[in-house]
Amino acid sequence: RLVTAGFSTGVIYKILRQWNVPDEELAALEVAGEAAADPRERWTAADSECSWKAWEKSLIVIDRFALPRSLAEHVYAGWEHRYPGQKEVYERELSFELAGKNFTAVSDLIARYRKVFPGDELFPVRAEAQLEAGRGSPQNGLAVFDKNFQALWPAELVKSYYELLVSGHQTLKTRDVLRARLEAHPDGGPDALKDAAKLFYIFQAQGQLDAAKAVLAGFRTRKDARGAAWTAEELFTLGRLLEQVQDFPEAARYYYALASDKKTPGAEQKGLAGLTRILLTAPELPLRLGAGNLAFYKSIATMDRGPGYLNGILSLFLTAPKPRSFLLRSTSVSPAHPNGRNCTHG
Repeated sequence: RLVTAGFSTGVIYKILRQWNVPDEELAALEVAGEAAADPRERWTAADSECSWKAWEKSLIVIDRFALPRSLAEHVYAGWEHRYPGQKEVYERELSFELAGKNFTAVSDLIARYRKVFPGDELFPVRAEAQLEAGRGSPQNGLAVFDKNFQALWPAELVKSYYELLVSGHQTLKTRDVLRARLEAHPDGGPDALKDAAKLFYIFQAQGQLDAAKAVLAGFRTRKDARGAAWTAEELFTLGRLLEQVQDFPEAARYYYALASDKKTPGAEQKGLAGLTRILLTAPELPLRLGAGNLAFYKSIATMDRGPGYLNGILSLFLTAPKPRSFLLRSTSVSPAHPNGRNCTHG
């Protein structure tokens, strides 16, 4: 009757809310939620659109009246259908289904997500791990993380991995296992690099930054002791991890060595990009490129912890065709090693 009377969806919702008629209120919100985007919302973020807000309000109504869970499932289905390309909807739905221990629904949700976002494995990995843990097996959940682990995972995924370690009471055991495996593989390699990253993340999550940095230092020391060759992946990974804990001088070692790699595609560019970030963000370097301030040259030259490795950065910067645009390419970079030794500055 309200619709035939010409009231807008928003007005109908307010009237039904005042009357405390949840079924009709939910029906009105569903109509609003399924409505096409208003042309006036062309530049509005999805989570600020009227349709999005309608689905959110539907869940509030269901919670306020303690309505059956099946109604919330219906809301999430409609929300996902209306906004199939919004990852936040899947995140919320995942939390809802895990809380209700509807594991079949979680599996179906992961499958739908993969179809919509075929190139994104982050959500499926975390969701599958949480699914296994929710079924009562933290070990199986950790196995999902281990199978798909990448040394430079996003922080949110690392956080989920660590939380599962803690909730499954596996932290100390995992630390011991990782230490033993690293000692058994002193030459490094892809698996050892992943183990080092895992151990680094554990200490980092515990606030033990010195211990985290010691893991990477041990990785380097073992490789150096055996004269093992460094791969571009190892150099880049250790540089990025050290940036995370703001050990910029140590990170610079690896980026300088990476920038000296002329054989691996993209290595030089990644190394130079890493050095650029350090020169632009390290608080101890008074860098003002735009103003032509050369004070940071002196800082680099006097900050060496080892034989000339930051001088190597200075050399790398100054030997570019134009010091202000050293990102383009370097014309004469000496072969370098992450511990600072190279044929020019050794």
